[in-house]
Amino acid sequence: NLVVFTTHQTCSDDDFVAVLEENESRVTTMFIGDEVHGMGATKTKRGLLPCYRYRVGLSATPSRWFDDFGTSIIQSYFGDKSFVFSIHDALNTINPLTGKTFLVNYYYHPLFIELTDEEMRKYKSLSDRIVKMMGKSKMEYQEVLQNLLFKRADIEKSAENKYEMLETVLDEIGEGIEDTIIFVSPDQIERVLATLNRRGIVAHSFTQKESTMPSDNYGGLSEREYIIEKFKEKSYKVLVAIKCLDEGIDIPSAKRAIVMASSTNPREYIQRVGRVIRQAEGKRFADIYDMIIKPDLSRFVSDTVIAMEKRIFNKEMDRVEELSRNALNNVQVLKLIYSIKGGYKI
Repeated sequence: NLVVFTTHQTCSDDDFVAVLEENESRVTTMFIGDEVHGMGATKTKRGLLPCYRYRVGLSATPSRWFDDFGTSIIQSYFGDKSFVFSIHDALNTINPLTGKTFLVNYYYHPLFIELTDEEMRKYKSLSDRIVKMMGKSKMEYQEVLQNLLFKRADIEKSAENKYEMLETVLDEIGEGIEDTIIFVSPDQIERVLATLNRRGIVAHSFTQKESTMPSDNYGGLSEREYIIEKFKEKSYKVLVAIKCLDEGIDIPSAKRAIVMASSTNPREYIQRVGRVIRQAEGKRFADIYDMIIKPDLSRFVSDTVIAMEKRIFNKEMDRVEELSRNALNNVQVLKLIYSIKGGYKI
């Protein structure tokens, strides 16, 4: 019996595929795809070979965001028999190996923020242009539309008032800041690190720049492994992270997330919550601080733009509501959410 560990990229590589196909008649194979949502992409779906007799796909979020075709490929390949173990299940089911629930309970703290006047001016201008582009179907218009949507999303991700809110959260946490991950956009990293440094909080970035190759400089560990070890030892109190920390990295000691930049993509926020609600020795609960932009609809004149803004905010509130349902403070938070949604008539 042979077990082969590889990556999505390698298992869909022409040479790897050729080896499997050449030996198909004499070898019985089983394919276990971890983070299998990644296998629905154009390049990696070639790794979903018909010669694999047995197939298991694993994912916290098997549906691909804005990619129905890629999702259908995954569902068709692995079949319609699925076992779902939700966050609710994991918070309430005892693991027979440990005598504890699979995940640790958490408090959820949604933090609502408004854009500055200058940010709102730019945001409104982009929204007006987006509405005008939405009815046009030519490819060049679609590319322009996507670019406008990204620019508008960047305004929200890097909103100035998020830094003031971070200061407030850090004041609230106080000296017990250890075991904390702050999720940011690339534009926010340096300023957040500077804020932590000014407060005397030892922190380190966790981005694509940190090496994954073993090095003598880090005692045979890679730079990333070394950073994680220092974080577990509490030498680093905080990790300031972007998307590369969302998947495949296990840091059970992390007990607090401050989300300064996020999207409505369920995979992103579920993976990020998953970084801090894993069981660890002495860990009783986790805290999740989530910064959310609240729109000022009084700035818009067009009914079409207002309707669009309501849809966007409602989508964001769906994410907030989902995270709230399983929180220890769910009654308090859901009451706040329904009050805010009522104010916007959504």
